[in-house]
Amino acid sequence: MNYSKTEMLLLAIAWATLTGGIVFGALVSKGILESHKDMCEPEAIVTFAASVFLSLAAWGLLMLAVSYSRRLRKIERMLEEMKN
Repeated sequence: MNYSKTEMLLLAIAWATLTGGIVFGALVSKGILESHKDMCEPEAIVTFAASVFLSLAAWGLLMLAVSYSRRLRKIERMLEEMKN
């Protein structure tokens, strides 16, 4: 697959967002659990679930943007071929 430079940048940002968000959520949840304050377990679980959800949502939106960009380039090529 041939990706443009912008699409490759978006793909890199998407994957970094996914992995970074999950790792960040795990670290924050670990910190919450290690605090040993009252009701820290549910807070840690909700924090981790929210970080995974937000990471997946951001990843999905960026991947959707790349998909739309590829489709638009394909349509532009088809229109250019029809024009010639």
